[in-house]
This record gives sequence, structure tokens and C-alpha cells, in this order.
Amino acid sequence: MRKSYLVCIISILVISLMLGGCGQKQTADTNSSAQKQQVYELNFQSDYMESHPTVVNVFKPWIEEVKKRSNGRLVINYYNPNALCPTEKTYDSVVAGIIDIGAVPMPFTPDKFPLGELLDLPFIVPNSEAGSLLIWKLFETTPEWRDQFKDVKVLWQWVSAPVQLHTVAKPVRTLEDIKGLRILSPTPSDVETAKILGASPIKVLPPDMYIALQRKSADGTFIPVAPVKSLKLDEVTKYHTMLNIRVTPFYAVMNVDTWNSLPDDLKNILIDTTGTKMAQACGVSLDEGAARDVERIKEQGNTFIEFNPEEKEKLIKAVEPLYEEKLKQLEAKGYSNARQIFENIKQLAEKYSK
Repeated sequence: MRKSYLVCIISILVISLMLGGCGQKQTADTNSSAQKQQVYELNFQSDYMESHPTVVNVFKPWIEEVKKRSNGRLVINYYNPNALCPTEKTYDSVVAGIIDIGAVPMPFTPDKFPLGELLDLPFIVPNSEAGSLLIWKLFETTPEWRDQFKDVKVLWQWVSAPVQLHTVAKPVRTLEDIKGLRILSPTPSDVETAKILGASPIKVLPPDMYIALQRKSADGTFIPVAPVKSLKLDEVTKYHTMLNIRVTPFYAVMNVDTWNSLPDDLKNILIDTTGTKMAQACGVSLDEGAARDVERIKEQGNTFIEFNPEEKEKLIKAVEPLYEEKLKQLEAKGYSNARQIFENIKQLAEKYSK
């Protein structure tokens, strides 16, 4: 009798454990099924207006592809600059979860991305596509570069179209022609470049350039071709010297909690559609946009100039002290291998420029 009682008790315990396991499995299956039916809606703010060619030709098609591949379960809504947060506060807003995805230039967050300043140096990257492939390879292969973004999930990175020199009345065909010019210089890198080339920099942001050039308060400006057209600077400048002076590094990042909240299949869609694909697409879009703007400005009768190889070599030689100065600053900040990273950047620039 006693033995039968023990057998009965053991049987009840085994059955209970089996039922409990089935219940847990059923709950997990239910949760998994619910995740596969849930619609995840994310907001995305960048530095580009929705009419910008890169938004039209790259960001929007990506958003549609993500929606299609997820069968409508992952919806990304695009917002213009300053719609959800001040543009210069984008990175902090992503970290805080105010916005889900943000994309802006690295210089908008001073001192946050010190290694990014290496790409801001003059005459390193010749075009946006090469620079965009370069910067993403840096992210993939350089731990110090990735560590700058440890508070967010990085989706992709890219660089702007190159800055060129646009002048009001004087054509610039040689290094000597630059000396003495008053050049509007919107960034610290532009200021230092103007100085070392013998020009007088004037710190003016793009929205104020038209009036300064119209009033002849300056002889020219450092800026990419696209803003020359959009800001109508082609009305107040006649000569455009294509020097490919520098580029600006950008990033597209996601809030970590938002990323972690997504089921694996949606994460895989984002991984598969971003990275190198989006880096290159942004670069191609910006280069093609610059080429279109060049043709439009030429139609107005403006003149485009390129340095011959000898003069271009003089330019590069003239700015070399800026490289050493920047490397010493980075070493002082604790980046003991800054020189190796810079060498890698130059090698990658050569590789992707071919």
C-alpha cells in the first residue's frame, strides 16, 4: 500500500512537470507568434530635407525595402531636420530614445568623434563614394573607431561630396592664386586650410554666404557644389575650382533599446539592407548629385577649373603640417596608434579611388 502511494505521488509530480513544460513552451510559442504579428514603427530624422536627392534616391527606397521585406511589420517614418529634436542634438537624442534613428555629420557633436577629424583633413578623400566605402571599412576593422559609437547601434556611415573653392571675380588655377584671398570658411578644418594656403579665412556659415559674397565682403568660399546651387551662390560666384578639398563624415545610428526590442528576423533585415550597401548608395547619390549641379551651373556660363598635377601636388605638400598637428592632438588624447589609423585611411582612400 505504501509503495503504491509513493508510485502515485511520483507519477503526479512527473505529470505536473510535463504539463508545466508544455505550458512554458506554449507561452513561448504564443509570445513568438505575437512578435511576428506586431508592427514596429520607428522614427528617423536626418540632416537632409526630404527633397534632398539622397533622401529621395537612397533613404526613402531603403525605408520601402525594409517595409516590403518585413511584410509591413517594420515601418520607418522619415522626418526633416529639427522636426523631432534640434539637429545638432541628434546623437544625444538617439542615445536618450527621443528618436529611434538619427543621421547627421560627426562634427555636429564636438569632441565625441575625435578620429572622425582625420577624414576632415584636406586632400584625403577624392569623392563621396570612395570616402563612404572607406569610412564603413574603418568602422568594420578599427576597434577605436567603433568605440566612439558604443552608446548606439550603428547602421551605416558615409561622407559628404567634396568641398570645392568658388570665387567671385578671380579664377584660381594655381596655389599662388589662392594667396591673399578672403575665403568664407564654415568649419574649423576650412579655416586652418585657408590659413595654411595663404588665404584669409572668414568664419561664415552657409546660410549667410550669399550676402557676404554679394557685398564683396569675401572673394570666395569653401563649400561643396550642391549647396552652391541650392543656396544660389552660383549667382554671386563665377569661377569654381574643383580641388576636392575635404569631405565631412556622417553616421546613421539607432537607439540601443529600440534595436534590442526588435525580433531577430527584423534585425536581420536591417543588417542586410544597411552597412556597405547604404554607405555606397549614399556616396554614389552625392557624387551624381554634384555632377548634375556642375552641369546646371555650367549652363549659366560659369567657369569650372581644375589644377594640373604639378599644382595639385603643391597644394598637398602645403597642407601636410595640418596632418602632423592633428596626429599630435589625437596622440595627446590617448590614441597612441593614431598614425597607423591615418595610414590605413590613406591606403583605403587609394584603394577605393581606383
